[in-house]
Amino acid sequence: IRNRAGAIVGVFQLLNKRGDAKFTDEDEQYLEALSIHAALAVENARLHTSAVEKERYDREVQAAQDVQRKFQPKERRAEYGCLELVGINEFYEDATGDYYDFLSGLPGGRLGVAVGDVSGHGLHAALVMAEARAFLRAFATTVDTLPPVMNLVNDHLVPDMEPGKFMTLFACLIDGESGAVEWVNAAQNAPMLYRQATGTVERLKATSLMMGIKEEVGYQAGAPCSLEPGDALLMFTDGISESRVPGGELFGEDRLCDAFVACADRTPDEIISNLRAVAQEWIGPHVVDDDLTLVVVKRKS
Repeated sequence: IRNRAGAIVGVFQLLNKRGDAKFTDEDEQYLEALSIHAALAVENARLHTSAVEKERYDREVQAAQDVQRKFQPKERRAEYGCLELVGINEFYEDATGDYYDFLSGLPGGRLGVAVGDVSGHGLHAALVMAEARAFLRAFATTVDTLPPVMNLVNDHLVPDMEPGKFMTLFACLIDGESGAVEWVNAAQNAPMLYRQATGTVERLKATSLMMGIKEEVGYQAGAPCSLEPGDALLMFTDGISESRVPGGELFGEDRLCDAFVACADRTPDEIISNLRAVAQEWIGPHVVDDDLTLVVVKRKS
């Protein structure tokens, strides 16, 4: 059975012609004429099946995205004591391995903030992200310092992680009154701490390995710091710093830092909007090819 383009899309099987006669050239010509109509029916049936499958897939993707969005803070804007917070998470594929969270009601009355990135994209990354979120929320309510929390999260992720996969994670506890910050950076892009008094930026660089590779890593806290009035802390994944024109130069963390300094005196919402606009201007009309997560925590002046 050949379609109009001559491609084979099926096969006729004819057996036992009446009268025990042999099939003739005329029979073959008749079948060739009939095959075009049969091919149309076959291809229409396949298209219908594909359309039904696509519709089902789209519904499942929408359901998965709805579930993932529920994992994010109910409000992407929040206030906690002297702090203002804003976060965004945009999907590149059907599901995201990026993660951010605000955790209130923790021991000591501090606010927890986390930003993470699971290697790869799609469903597996999304499932690991959901698992890490659950572990972090559970352990953070029972332990009052970050290193043991990170150790527990890591040790529970290791058995479920596929070979060659991992998760980077930055987590901090911030006092809503004094602005004091306790933090651990498990190989996540180093957050940028803008100091309003000097107009400079400090980088909260990695203190430990990425998560999910091996147990008993022994995560360490970074040097304690504090958000002073007007200071802002930018946390991000590589979806913005590694955005680029295909085959071209990365946007990079230096440009991100310059853009951050240029708008750090604005509100957290305006800072995020400005950073996205600058990055988009850099890559032009091309689509960002990674999940994008940005979180800004700012102490009120």
